[in-house]
Amino acid sequence: GMGGGDACRGLRRALTDAPVAAQPDILTALGTLQDADSAAALTGKLGNGSGPVAEAAAWALGEIGTAAAAEPLLTLGAQPESVPITNAQLRCIERLVERGDKAPAQKLCDALWQADLSVRQRCAVLRSLVVAEHANAASCVLDAMTSEQPRLAGTAANLLPAALATGAVGNVLAALDKLSVVARARVL
Repeated sequence: GMGGGDACRGLRRALTDAPVAAQPDILTALGTLQDADSAAALTGKLGNGSGPVAEAAAWALGEIGTAAAAEPLLTLGAQPESVPITNAQLRCIERLVERGDKAPAQKLCDALWQADLSVRQRCAVLRSLVVAEHANAASCVLDAMTSEQPRLAGTAANLLPAALATGAVGNVLAALDKLSVVARARVL
């Protein structure tokens, strides 16, 4: 990560004995320093994903954004009721894509896209699918264009050119006849 090794080692040691009330601050520091070596320690603090310690651990894993950090966030699964957990997962996807590590980013996208997320969160996942060049990005964008939710349909329409640039034009053409006239007009 970007932090000093000694500082990160000290924080990881402090985490072991720290009272619960102090743990979120230590976890946040490890995430801010993007200490990849702390992924295992952070994973141990995730639990079931609820509470300030788990949310801080998830945030830190999202900031670290390595495949090792993504794995526990994937194992935790989508948690539609927890905006901090979902945001951490989305941040991890973003970091993975920045690093060029698209496979774990795509796995996280899959887990989130299947979940019953809010419209705002679904828009963010849709963007992530496209940015991570997911094989199903174009078909997910097309599906979203038929949504009853104007925000999701609009986001999908805006993402369509980028989704098509990933080379899935065949998927789009095959799906055109399934779209409503309005959605078809958006595509064309």
